[in-house]
Amino acid sequence: MHTKAGRLIYPLLAPLLFGLYPSLYFYTKNATMVKIASYWRVLGVYVLLILVVYLVSLVIHKFHGIKAANAAAVFLLFFNIYGMLFIELSNANLFRVEHLTMLPLFLFLAGYSIWFLNRLKAKKAATTWRWVTLVSAVLIAITILKLIPIEVKKGQTQRAAAREQIATVSAAANNYPDIYYLLFDEFSGFQPMRTYFHNTEVDGFKAFLEGTGFFVGEEVYGSSNHTVHQMAVRLNYNEYPYIHGDQPIWHEALANARGIAYLDAKGYSTMVFEEISMLHPTLPNIKADYLFRYNHNSSEDLGTLFDEYGVLVADTTMAYAFERQYKVDNPHDLMHRDFLYFVKARLPNLDDVPGPRFVYAHLMIPHQPFMFDRNGALIDSAFFRSWNSYEGQYIYTMKYIEELVTDILKNADPATPPIIILQSDHGARIRKNNEELPGFPQDMLRNILFAVYLPGYDISTIPQDVNPINTLPIVFNHYFGEDIPLVEPNRPGVDAD
Repeated sequence: MHTKAGRLIYPLLAPLLFGLYPSLYFYTKNATMVKIASYWRVLGVYVLLILVVYLVSLVIHKFHGIKAANAAAVFLLFFNIYGMLFIELSNANLFRVEHLTMLPLFLFLAGYSIWFLNRLKAKKAATTWRWVTLVSAVLIAITILKLIPIEVKKGQTQRAAAREQIATVSAAANNYPDIYYLLFDEFSGFQPMRTYFHNTEVDGFKAFLEGTGFFVGEEVYGSSNHTVHQMAVRLNYNEYPYIHGDQPIWHEALANARGIAYLDAKGYSTMVFEEISMLHPTLPNIKADYLFRYNHNSSEDLGTLFDEYGVLVADTTMAYAFERQYKVDNPHDLMHRDFLYFVKARLPNLDDVPGPRFVYAHLMIPHQPFMFDRNGALIDSAFFRSWNSYEGQYIYTMKYIEELVTDILKNADPATPPIIILQSDHGARIRKNNEELPGFPQDMLRNILFAVYLPGYDISTIPQDVNPINTLPIVFNHYFGEDIPLVEPNRPGVDAD
């Protein structure tokens, strides 16, 4: 039994080493700029691919291990060089190069090469296998030897930076809790998701929030459908009249938000992560100690397989024929995607910023572009602005929030847990004459997400229809001893927007 298993497992060594070398080579070439976490993700995908190719090859070759391994190595050779050759031929401009013709040709050549290799007698097949294994092992060993000093130097640099960060944070720390005010643009309230979309996953999301200790209000309404107006209202706890000509007033109020200035005076490091300027280019910068806009740090490790290193590797392979599945063509959409990943990775890791910290993050999700399906995979860009894609991105947004909240709490100081505010500016602005989603309940256009995590606060005293303008006053009154009057709830309705 063990001998038979060994005859199937041992030959895997050749395609495994041969198939993994290209990703290691490209990582070594870019190691000074790429985090090793990016390589581990690509490595995992490669290992899975190699296992699948080898298993399929085993079945085709009636479980003859050496022949299956050689065939798998040949396929991986063609797989790994396809993208590079396609790009070279395209740049040479000798003739028109298209995936529709080149990919089938490559698959045919791979199949023919495998057929030719299978004609080798057992002894020559074994010799071929040994040479593939030996050469691949030597190449990998040489590459790792080159990589070791690079990684050692990177580690020394990171540890030195970490020591400086710890010293900075220790000098600035006090007993105030960190505050995260996280706004998800166009995140509809739970009621319209249940009644119109018949979506029951919102109940699981609500259960997660309440199980974590959040208060969740289902009957919360904003006073308008205008994003800048709503955030000016809430960050200044002042109900500005909703008059279309008053946009400059809202812009100025948001840029100089009273709530942020109050916390700055309390000694908070204030941080703003915002995408709203993407739609409002005349919006002044929001005053804060740290400002991150949607095109900031697009070269960061973004927490997904297809970060810049992942795309680099994928583009050298047959995956390049399907680049629309892992690339975003529109540069603004690309920056939007990168910003979401950047914020998700950054917010739970703020040890380099002196505490306490106030974080205001305004993310354009599930707002258009509707780029993600329910699991966070990119959909076809042709549907980025179709309201039929809204629900899938909404479901992904719930998962995004769950992961973000979990990571923030996991990395927080248990002695001083943070305050976390989850809100949307308005609900889904789907008009009743929308061709894709007709008949959306118009009284729910302003029904919003409202959930707050307030350690030490009796959340049972918060009404289900709390006015979102009271968000910061509730926090300031309880944690800083202020006495800011609270405002009566808003009611369902449709504004002119």
